Amino acid sequence: MSDWLRVRLGDHTELLTGFPFTSINYSTDETAIRLLRGDNIAQGRLRWDGVKRWPEELEDEYRDYRLKPGDVVVAMDRPWIEAGLKFAAVKNADVPSLLVQRVARLRATQGLDQRFLRCVVGSRGFTDHILSVQTGTAVPHISPTQISDFRFALPPLSEQIAIAEVFGALDDKIELNDQVVQLNVSLAQADFHRRFATRDLGLQITQIGEVTDCLHTKKPEKTEQGRSLLQLSNIRDDGLLDTSNHFPISEADYSMWTSKIEAREGDVVITNVGRVGAVARIPKGFHGALGRNMTAVRSRTVSDGVFCALALNDPCVRRGIQTLIDSGTLMDALNVHAIRRIMLPSAERVERASFSETAEPLLEFADALLHESKVLAELRDALLPRLVSGELRIRDVETSMVEAL
Repeated sequence: MSDWLRVRLGDHTELLTGFPFTSINYSTDETAIRLLRGDNIAQGRLRWDGVKRWPEELEDEYRDYRLKPGDVVVAMDRPWIEAGLKFAAVKNADVPSLLVQRVARLRATQGLDQRFLRCVVGSRGFTDHILSVQTGTAVPHISPTQISDFRFALPPLSEQIAIAEVFGALDDKIELNDQVVQLNVSLAQADFHRRFATRDLGLQITQIGEVTDCLHTKKPEKTEQGRSLLQLSNIRDDGLLDTSNHFPISEADYSMWTSKIEAREGDVVITNVGRVGAVARIPKGFHGALGRNMTAVRSRTVSDGVFCALALNDPCVRRGIQTLIDSGTLMDALNVHAIRRIMLPSAERVERASFSETAEPLLEFADALLHESKVLAELRDALLPRLVSGELRIRDVETSMVEAL
């Protein structure tokens, strides 16, 4: 057992909740400062799709709410997601940005290292605490007091720094991987745009592949183990598939949910509602069932799969997809019949194959880096609670961490 003193989080942090910025003043200028809302917080990182912005001329009034690199932020409404807690450490690339109401910002004080604070908030113990104290059924939420009341074992400062440095190295490697992933996807997407953006949209998606929608029935129960049912959270904004958020289902459910199609390498998945028209390409080695409100496109050749995946994320095609979306009372939808009418740039098969020879290695390398990051994150998440609790000491794991890096 650890001999570290157990302390209250609020006694060693400065906690600030965000300002209720009014939507009437939101800016449409894409250079205006970003507003960090709960929707922009994922598991362990910030995502800026759908970001709201604040006019520069009003920014000085809210200087106290400016975020700094290293700040730890926690969503206070719907504070958890399927994969874990909605929290993140602010990176250099995340600033400038302003803290919005119902998001908590924590800064370490009184003998607590800021980087170790990120480890504390990322620990399973903190997530379990939040799940035990959250209130509200329709919209679960937490309060600043509930965050502050979390108790944890506080190591000596030198041990905090050592733990933070090791886990920081893992996080840095994961972040570097993500940067390379973005570069590869951007290169492939730019090459597609250069070759095909000026072409007429004369190639219907059904001319190069089969379009199959998901099973329309009640979502199956999640099991402890099993094969994957795809979820909206698996579809990244860059068109790749994130397999880290695994939703296992029973063999019987898997058999039923793959009765129409089993998603496999080279397939392209498109969402019907929610993030309407979000696209992901299925990587090598992955098999899964289509989740609710998803449609798969299975191309007849590998080269057409690559072409289709990048075409569906190109602005020239996205504009056409927008015209096929049905605007509903509760939510917009892109149904399977509309997906079958999507038009892609006119390109001969030999042109599509030539493009695939260039783009496919870029996408496969990006997929490999995502898999590596998943393994590193699993190692980090397995060791973190044991280190933060004092069950393990940093000297016990340094060798395995070096080998992992």
